[in-house]
Amino acid sequence: MTVERPTLAMDQIGGALFAIDGVVLDTERVHVAAWKRSLDEHLRHRGHELGRTFAPFAVPEDYLRYIDSEFQLEGVRSFLASRGLVEDDAVALLERKTRYFLEEVERYGVAAFPDAIALLRELRARGAQIGAFGTIHATRVARAGNVERLLDVRVDVQDLTGLCDTWHVEFSPERRLHLLLEAARRIGLPPGRLAAVDDSPLGVDAARRAGFAVVLGLHRDAVPWRPDRDAALHRQGAHVVVRSLFDVTVTGRVSKPSHRTVHL
Repeated sequence: MTVERPTLAMDQIGGALFAIDGVVLDTERVHVAAWKRSLDEHLRHRGHELGRTFAPFAVPEDYLRYIDSEFQLEGVRSFLASRGLVEDDAVALLERKTRYFLEEVERYGVAAFPDAIALLRELRARGAQIGAFGTIHATRVARAGNVERLLDVRVDVQDLTGLCDTWHVEFSPERRLHLLLEAARRIGLPPGRLAAVDDSPLGVDAARRAGFAVVLGLHRDAVPWRPDRDAALHRQGAHVVVRSLFDVTVTGRVSKPSHRTVHL
């Protein structure tokens, strides 16, 4: 059921997990810029080799069509095929893009969303346990965004795979599910006593399948280029979808944890 101001009741849940990218930190513009830089460089290089001129990576068209998904290696291959390049190494391009992304956020930092910071602080003040999850670089991004002090747990794909610098690991739906479960395990609470906040339909689906008490979908007003995101988040199992985390009300305080069902 959708309500205008969903409530996180601390007498019914003990904490919350947040996607680091797009929910806590404003990283998408940095991701997009890193994709454009790496793919345009590759197109210029291949054009020089082949004596051709390739149309550059177009934002937002090519980003939304090929890259904005959970399956970025497949998206890179599809983008290259759209330019007539089918033999190129998508893994190397994804690793180059990740290097550019990390260089940017570690050199200049990354902005945190004010509504996310306000909600994290409110939850901490009420005794909630807070975790963040993300891709292979979630911990480094949290440090660059100066939000580590607000998080009890940070989990990324490295924690599942043991891979330190293999950046081409796909953030698959099943891996996202395992990531959420690992974050819940480290916090020390079952999913049924946690809220999960994500702006990804597949992330919302993973939280629903894991049995989180509250599955909160986020579709920010600042991202107008995905007009169908609300419907996708609802379809994948979000209990409620909000346009801002300022719309979330927090009540109560964790004292004696309850296992009652959370009603939205």
